[in-house]
Amino acid sequence: MRKFLLFGGFGLLPVWVIGAMTLHAMNDTRPESALVLYYWILVPMLTPLTLGIAAGTMLAYKLTTGSERRKYLMGTLTFVVLVGAVCTAFGVRHFQSKLAHEKASLERELVQEYVQQHPDVVKAAGPAPHVAQIDEDSRGTKYFIILSGKRKLSTVVDVDRTSGQPRFRMSCLSEVRPQIDLTDTCRK
Repeated sequence: MRKFLLFGGFGLLPVWVIGAMTLHAMNDTRPESALVLYYWILVPMLTPLTLGIAAGTMLAYKLTTGSERRKYLMGTLTFVVLVGAVCTAFGVRHFQSKLAHEKASLERELVQEYVQQHPDVVKAAGPAPHVAQIDEDSRGTKYFIILSGKRKLSTVVDVDRTSGQPRFRMSCLSEVRPQIDLTDTCRK
């Protein structure tokens, strides 16, 4: 019975936690429910890790020589080390993702300031033009910006990140006309 509790309960603890999280999310009726995140992303990704942790725990138990107490201690220690390694890896990934998101947000603010203070934009749209929309191309090398002021303008700003800091260069500035796609306004 103790072995079953060690391997079935303790060894598969992450599976039980994911199951509980999924059941909890099923009661959420919002469309952006965490159910999709928990089930379709976490479960398929964590199941092999969880089974690996359980197998490692069992292997440590079986390979340990000595008393039952020592075997359980080594199994528990293996479990804690493996769970710690997985949690550390996920924590590092989450931290890197958060930093990348903050960096992208800062760059969007910088490009917005660059465009609002650019002499050609101030001349065409008036002082302190409002940025109505900022889009980035799929490669992340250009920003497409729509501004409103005395006139509605579109601009394309190229970004160069080779120096470690983003450098901006406006490659196009034109007046927005109805029914013209933003990406086409500067392709004249």
